[in-house]
Amino acid sequence: MQAKNRVCLGLVAGWLAATLLGCDSAAPTPAGVPATLTAQAADNATAVVAQQLALTYVAATNATATVALTDFARLKPLIQVTLQPGPPVLLAGIQRTGLTVTVANRDQAAHHVVIRLYDRQAPLNTEGYSIAALDVPAGGSASTPANSARPFAVLAAQVQQIDALQDYRPPVP
Repeated sequence: MQAKNRVCLGLVAGWLAATLLGCDSAAPTPAGVPATLTAQAADNATAVVAQQLALTYVAATNATATVALTDFARLKPLIQVTLQPGPPVLLAGIQRTGLTVTVANRDQAAHHVVIRLYDRQAPLNTEGYSIAALDVPAGGSASTPANSARPFAVLAAQVQQIDALQDYRPPVP
């Protein structure tokens, strides 16, 4: 499959280079004189190949995205996140809310989990986001310290990534 993709990619790259550089193997035709049938057939064949390659690329991209969303949806219920308040943290002279993020993994495989901490009252305000990442063993749990500019009472957590699977949806209140 990879060899086929390389061949297709090479064909597209060659076609794009020829198109962008204005290379044309046929002799230019005077204005008003139709191109030869051979040149027209070659142009049509090139267009068909390019269209098929583009459709194949789009289909492969969509299939990959669908599989990733399905895998993330399957794993997310197996990951449980809890937040515990901690002592305040002083960073660059600014006091921030300290907390501990604990992730429990009920899956039979270990995972690298990225958690987004956000303000529940303003979930789309990116200034309130903090990130915590940790490796969680299979059937176990792990904790990591974190901090936020928001008070602990308004913080919520969203599983943003499990291994290489991303959740691109915004957090919800």
